[in-house]
Amino acid sequence: MPDVVSKITIVESLCSHACGMIQQLLTFAHKSMTDMKPVTISAFLKEIIKIHRVAVPENIELTHDIANSDMKIKGDISLLQQVIMNLINNARDALADVHDPYIKIGLEKFSSDEHFCNRYSELQAGDYACISVADNGCGIKKSDLEHIFEPFFTTKAVDKGTGLGLAMSIGAIQTHGGVIQVESRWGKGTVFRIYLPLVESTLRSSSNTLNDELVVGRDECILLVDDNQSILNSTAAVLESLGYQVITAEDGAEAVNIYRKRSGAIDLSILDVVMPHMGGVEVGEVIRTLHSDARIIFSTGYDRDHVLRRNDQLMDVDVLSKPFSVHALSHAIRRCLDQ
Repeated sequence: MPDVVSKITIVESLCSHACGMIQQLLTFAHKSMTDMKPVTISAFLKEIIKIHRVAVPENIELTHDIANSDMKIKGDISLLQQVIMNLINNARDALADVHDPYIKIGLEKFSSDEHFCNRYSELQAGDYACISVADNGCGIKKSDLEHIFEPFFTTKAVDKGTGLGLAMSIGAIQTHGGVIQVESRWGKGTVFRIYLPLVESTLRSSSNTLNDELVVGRDECILLVDDNQSILNSTAAVLESLGYQVITAEDGAEAVNIYRKRSGAIDLSILDVVMPHMGGVEVGEVIRTLHSDARIIFSTGYDRDHVLRRNDQLMDVDVLSKPFSVHALSHAIRRCLDQ
């Protein structure tokens, strides 16, 4: 029997691997299903970095220079996450045996110029989000550069890569109406740049529909949870200025411990979705198990459907997309507390 289980496990693993390869090929061929929704790209990237930081060895310095803005693109979160993950993994592999290795992820606004439009005639003139992933690794040989986006082309060992990662990436970016560039020097490092067309900020337009007046609190108590200390402190200060009592926690496990001890005093929990030890959705599930009518708001760079994934226990929870304005925050809190 153990031998049968072992063989079934191997077959399952091979099927899973084949499924992944087929999905990548479909993406490269522009045949995969996509779910395009407005995405605040700065918040999305910061959460991607938090998620994948654990996959980068501690000796590699992973930093980011991401413009804090409400730049929005229309994108498929799962596809974009896979693209960024591929680039980070490639950068990590290129840094083996490099002295003082680093990966730097950047985001800035780019306005297309004549040179850009001439080079990419299929793209429209306008504003783009430019995402960059740079490393100081081994680089790419000049003879290989023209082939790196071809399916099944790889410079890695047979057991290290399928040659589909970059092929999938270029297909995904083209599906989003964008382009991907690469600059590399052998022995000096590599920079990938992704250009995605911006859309009119839905955050700005939605906030215009709100009353210009801030909605103040009535001394209610809010449990605020975020692993980013600066965000935690600044948001807590805002909430207190709006007239709320605030209890803070820096990760999900701490939040659950606090809620178990002080649930009777907490009127609302605002939970960051991506956190170490326990994510916001998991915390929300524990809270709802303890009190089925507990009031919860999630804060995230993802969209509502991606966060909840048909979680019946949390389908009524409001989701604030990062970065959110003080106006949006004050209205979301009041709407949740008054329902």
